[in-house]
Amino acid sequence: GAGPYSVQFNTTGNIPVALTLGSGSCVSNYSKNIFIKTTPVASLTGPATMCSNDTIQLTFNGTASANASYNWTFGGLTAINTPILQTAQLIDNTSGKDTIRLVVNDNGCLDTTIHVITTYQQPVVNFILPDSICSGDTITINSVGNIGIPSSSYNWTVNGGTPNSFSNITAIVSSLTSVGNHPVSLTINNNGCVDTFTDTVYVNPLPIVQFTATNACEGTPVTIQNQTMVNGGTIFSQLWNFGDNQTTTVYDPGTHTYLFDGPYTITLTATSNHSCKATTSNNLIVYDQPNAGFTSDSACFGKLTHLTDTSFVKNDIISSSVFSYNNSVISTNSSFAYSFNALGSLPIQLITTSSHGCIDTVIRNILVYSNPVISFTGGPLQGCEPLNVNFNEVITNANGSITNVTYLFGDGDSANYTAPLHIYTTPGDYNVTLTATSQFGCSTDTTY
Repeated sequence: GAGPYSVQFNTTGNIPVALTLGSGSCVSNYSKNIFIKTTPVASLTGPATMCSNDTIQLTFNGTASANASYNWTFGGLTAINTPILQTAQLIDNTSGKDTIRLVVNDNGCLDTTIHVITTYQQPVVNFILPDSICSGDTITINSVGNIGIPSSSYNWTVNGGTPNSFSNITAIVSSLTSVGNHPVSLTINNNGCVDTFTDTVYVNPLPIVQFTATNACEGTPVTIQNQTMVNGGTIFSQLWNFGDNQTTTVYDPGTHTYLFDGPYTITLTATSNHSCKATTSNNLIVYDQPNAGFTSDSACFGKLTHLTDTSFVKNDIISSSVFSYNNSVISTNSSFAYSFNALGSLPIQLITTSSHGCIDTVIRNILVYSNPVISFTGGPLQGCEPLNVNFNEVITNANGSITNVTYLFGDGDSANYTAPLHIYTTPGDYNVTLTATSQFGCSTDTTY
């Protein structure tokens, strides 16, 4: 029938085409060669993803003749090479999906291909560390840059330690104790777009704070020796707190005196030349001082005088008492009797020591009084019973008055007055004794 006709040729080159019209013996023939061109095949090879500001390359890997032309469209990407034939070098400054289209025209025969590229934002990592910290310090590291990109992973690494608390953009580190340089890194990965930043912090040593302090007695200096040091540095300052509302900033106070007994805590804080601080404390006990004292009887020359230790100590016991007179020890007992062979005010020293070695000393004068000097006569000294005998005494005393005179007549009778008359009613020999006592209790007796 009458045309036109559509024919698909599956081969290329010159193809003869014949047309016959009519029927029977009335036929007309027509022939013509038709040249069938090769249809190009458009295809691209290249990555499906890229990072912002990176450069990628798409390459034509289809088929076309050498005379083919290539028409590219790049979506939001920018080509950086010219002329663009079979290869395109592209850059993307933004993130998102872009469609690249390539149309191949080979002698009027066309084929089209598309290539979709997803661009992920390139992370930019940065943070600031202090130049140095002190061992054990806690530091908070905040990342800066184009942080907070969705679907990104954040990886903090700390040489010599582990972040003990971190979020995507912040790390809190308190585990750096060893002295020296410690690199800290943060890596952000956004679907394969990676950036890493590393900075270094130097960890300075803490002062090694130590000192000695000895127990002491109330009112006696406590010996203190500072032994603080710092490796690779110097001690810049220190603060002592003695626990009794007293402080000082000297390096080595040497001694400190506590006015009251009790437990105390001495605290020393030292600061290095790198501003690193450390503190230590020592406990000590300040023991109570004994209160030395003693009592004594009235002292008479040559007679035994009783002395009694009355010393006491709070929260402790008396371990020794030493009595001295005239630079000589006269007793180590708490109660004793001693005979003084000198008159007047005599200094007696008592040194009392507690069980913790705390000492108190007291010196007290004891007045030693003279004894009365006495004599007496009586008469008649013999005779028949009943015998009346008159007695007369002579009494002198250097210290005070005579307060008592006693006669013992030897027959069981006595008289407490001077110049008595006594009647002996029974024959026999009798010894008469006279005793005189002064107002200070010193007495003398004599027998006739």
